[in-house]
Amino acid sequence: MAAVGVARLRDRARFVVGRFEDWAPDEQVQLVVACNAWHWVDPGIGVQLAARLLPAGGSLALVWTEIVAWGQEPFEDLLTEAFGTLWAKNLDHIQRSLRPVQVDGRFDDFRVRRHRFERTLDAATFVAVCRTYGANFGPRHDRILRRIIDDELGGTVTKVEDAVLYLANRREV
Repeated sequence: MAAVGVARLRDRARFVVGRFEDWAPDEQVQLVVACNAWHWVDPGIGVQLAARLLPAGGSLALVWTEIVAWGQEPFEDLLTEAFGTLWAKNLDHIQRSLRPVQVDGRFDDFRVRRHRFERTLDAATFVAVCRTYGANFGPRHDRILRRIIDDELGGTVTKVEDAVLYLANRREV
C-alpha cells in the first residue's frame, strides 16, 4: 500500500513502513492513516502516539473494508451450504479498535464516510482475497470456493464492499 501511495502522491506525503508503535518521530504531522490495520496496533500505545503526533485540528483516519455482499445470487447460499457459516461482513474487531479513540478526550467524535465499490473476481483471486481475512481455511476450502465460482457461477463472482473511513480530529486541550 505504501508503494501505491508513494507512486500516486510522490513528494506530497511521507510514508513510514513499519509498526506504528515503534515509530518515534520528533515532529508533529497533520494526518495519521491506518488502512485495515489499526486493530493490530496496541491501543494503549497507539492512541497516545497519535495524540502526541497530531496538533489540534490534525486528523486520525482509520479505514476498513466492510463486505456488503459476497457475490451475486446464489453465491452466499452456496457458501453457507458448503461451509455452514460465512465470515462476518462487519467485524467486531473494528468497533473494538475504535473504542479507545472514542473515549479519549483528545479526539472529536468520528465522522464516518462510506464509499461503495464492486470487484469482479475470478476464482483464484477470490480465494487469495479470502486468505487475507484470517480465516482458518486450507486447500480443501480453496478447492470448494474455486469449484463453486467456476462451476456454479461461470468463473467469476462480483463482490460488493464499502471502504469505510472513520475520521477524528485532534482537539485543542
